[in-house]
Amino acid sequence: MVKQLQLKYENALSELNSQLTDAKTWLASQESEIKSSTSKLQLSLSEIENLKASFAVKEKTWEDEKTLLTRGAETAETAPKEISTELNGLKGRVSQMVVAIFGPRSKNLSQGPLIKLKAVYTLVEQLYIGAQWALAAISPANQGPNRLSDVLKKLSFLPARFQEVKCSCARAGALTALSRSKAWVPDLDPADVPRGYPTVKEDGSPFDQDDFIACVREVRPQATSLGEDTNVDKYQPGFDNENKKMATPSYKVADLIPPVREDTFAPEIEPVGLIDDEVSASVSTSNLKELNHKLDRSEKDMYLLKNQMKQAQASSLELEMLRSELQKAR
Repeated sequence: MVKQLQLKYENALSELNSQLTDAKTWLASQESEIKSSTSKLQLSLSEIENLKASFAVKEKTWEDEKTLLTRGAETAETAPKEISTELNGLKGRVSQMVVAIFGPRSKNLSQGPLIKLKAVYTLVEQLYIGAQWALAAISPANQGPNRLSDVLKKLSFLPARFQEVKCSCARAGALTALSRSKAWVPDLDPADVPRGYPTVKEDGSPFDQDDFIACVREVRPQATSLGEDTNVDKYQPGFDNENKKMATPSYKVADLIPPVREDTFAPEIEPVGLIDDEVSASVSTSNLKELNHKLDRSEKDMYLLKNQMKQAQASSLELEMLRSELQKAR
C-alpha cells in the first residue's frame, strides 16, 4: 500500500516537474518574443520620429518655394502690364515725333508705329546721305566724314565753306582768263584789270557802263569755254599783292540745335550730348529693340514659372503621400 502511494507520488512529482519545465520554456520564449517586439516597436517609433522631422523640413522647404513661386507669378503678371504701358507711351512719343517732323502730312501715314518709324528713319537716312554727298563735293579730297559728330560739325560751317568754294572757283576762272590773256597779249598789265574798265576808248570817246556790258555780252561764249576748261575740283588759294599764298580761312563750329518751340519733340530731354562719335544713324529703333528684348525675357520667365508650378504640384502630391504613410505608421 505504501509502495503504491509512493509510486503515485513520484509519478505526480515527475509530471509536475515536466509541466514546470514546459512552463519555464514557454516563459523564456514569451520573454524573447516580448523583447523582439519591444525592439521593433522602438525601431518603428524612431522611424516615425525621423519621418516627422524629414516631413517638417520638406514642408518648410515647400512653403518657401510656394512663397517664391507666388511672388514670381505676381511679378510675371505685372511685368507685361508695365511693358504694355511703356509700349503705349512709346507709341505716343513716336506719333508726336512724326507730327513734329512731317507736320499735317503725317496724317497720310499709317497709324502703325513701325511705318512711322520707317518714315522717320528713311528721312534721316536720306538727309544723312545727302549731307555726306554735299560735304564730299566741297571737300578737297572729295570724301565725306564717316562719324555723325563730324558731319554735324562740317554742316555747321557749310555756308561759309560754300562761299569759300565759290571764291576758289572764281579765282580759278580768273586765273585761267588772265593767264591766257597774258599769253596772247604779252604787253597786258594784269594789275590794270582789277581796277575795272578804262574811262575812254581808243578813239577818245568816253567808255561807260553800257560799253562794258557790250564787252561782257561779246565775251560770254569764250567765258563759257574758259569756265569749262577751268579745273574747279582743285581748291585754288588766294595770293596777296606780293604773290604770296594766303592762308586757308578757318571756320568756327556752330551749334545746330534749334531753340525749344511749341512743336519740339520731347522738350524735357536735353539734346546736348545725345549724339557722339559712337552713335550711328539708326538710333531711332533702339527703344523698340529694348522693349522687344524685355517682352522676350518676360515670356521666358513665364515659361520657367509654369515649369516651377508643375514641380510644385508634383511636390504637393509627394507631400500628401508622405502624410498618408505617416498616418499609417501611427
